[in-house]
Amino acid sequence: MTLPDLKDPSVAELYLAELLNHGELSLLIGAGVSMSMGLPSWDELVSHCERAVGLSPKPGRSARELMEAIDEVRRTLEAESRESELPDLVRSSLYPSDYLAANGYPNDILGNRMLLAIGALVMTSSRGSVSQVMTFNFDDLLEWYLHLHGFTTQIVTDFPALIRGDADVTIYHPHGFMPLLSEVYERTSWLVLSHRELVDRISDESSKWSPLIEMMFLSKRFLAVGTSMNDLDVEMLLARARRQLPDEPLGFLVAPQSADGARERRLMEAGVVPISVESIDAIPDFLLSVCRRAAKGHSL
Repeated sequence: MTLPDLKDPSVAELYLAELLNHGELSLLIGAGVSMSMGLPSWDELVSHCERAVGLSPKPGRSARELMEAIDEVRRTLEAESRESELPDLVRSSLYPSDYLAANGYPNDILGNRMLLAIGALVMTSSRGSVSQVMTFNFDDLLEWYLHLHGFTTQIVTDFPALIRGDADVTIYHPHGFMPLLSEVYERTSWLVLSHRELVDRISDESSKWSPLIEMMFLSKRFLAVGTSMNDLDVEMLLARARRQLPDEPLGFLVAPQSADGARERRLMEAGVVPISVESIDAIPDFLLSVCRRAAKGHSL
């Protein structure tokens, strides 16, 4: 089966369901997932940080420009000998004020269809489940949701780390972790949010994150949700994995329909199959369809 064949949502659904059956599917989560649950977009987060230090946000910025804007926020704080305040500034920009005041998530989030669909994929089931999640978000929404339902998680934010065999799901935070539930989870002392931090990560040959992510690309097929797949570090690791698996899909990106043919070709060349749905609201329906198809295929 060719990559163009897998672009058909009905074909992709069957393919992904089979991967789920055999435990061969991982999940890659971006900011779009958290945005659907009341958290800010990357642009909104950066703009909030800028305004907090007296800078004026500019509209219509690219991903690189947003990362460079955070570098300016950092420089502004450093000039005032306030660089230690950046993590708290990011946290206060990441979560709505009512979430911070309550030190927790509101119960109405439990009905969010995106969270329900992702939860269905990762919750242990005889029809198969996702046991590895790579999230480029800083929040602890998924951890909170799974713990609330009695599922065990291992959160990996740094190395060395022993990966437990008794956890239902392992959640990796390669860009850092800034939990709302600060009394439950420990935040990282670092974040990969600015352009300088990303370059430092990519150029650090001792970093354990690059080989880990590359191995995940090589050992499982991923399903990406809520991300544009434009992160420079991810693109580089995809290129490495693609050289070793030139004829197989490395992963799938489910997203609303786009008229950008160049973007679609770029994804396909990287081994990522774009699955177009009608809207953001249709993404949970597709994810749940994969779960139902996997259950049907596994029925005794």
